[in-house]
Amino acid sequence: MVGLLVLFNWALEPAIAAQAVLALHADMTFLFVCERQPRAEVERQSEAFLKQNGFRVLNLADIQHRHGFRFMESHLVALDRDQRMVEIMSVPSGKELYSFALYSMPPTEHSTAFEGDALRLASGALGCEKRQIDRHENGPERRPFFESEIRRVERLFEQADRLNGERRL
Repeated sequence: MVGLLVLFNWALEPAIAAQAVLALHADMTFLFVCERQPRAEVERQSEAFLKQNGFRVLNLADIQHRHGFRFMESHLVALDRDQRMVEIMSVPSGKELYSFALYSMPPTEHSTAFEGDALRLASGALGCEKRQIDRHENGPERRPFFESEIRRVERLFEQADRLNGERRL
């Protein structure tokens, strides 16, 4: 039995190592708790903040809710011209707990000003409590995975446009 475990471990080791290379870390993540703000207000102010900073914003949860699905309570995804991506999410069982994640093209170059502005949005304008702020780095080997994520999110924008009957040039 131990021999089989060693054999499986040896056989799976290259696959596990390859997955570790493909993992993409957010440049900055944090959690925030908004007990005084309704979800709609958190989304409205977050969307306005992202648009003021040059992002296109898609409210995936709103689309899902309109079609009878409630995978996420809130789920904003945003892209800018520099191919930075932001995701703001909350799950139905944690309506007051949100996560914020910022990703940029590897290798990571932190956008200190934008990161600070995002933290101030949560604690200032929204009046929420920030928790678990983390910063990470991605090396150049993670660039293909990041590019595939950007393509995935761009397709989400295209699908949303079709659902809404809109066309962007």
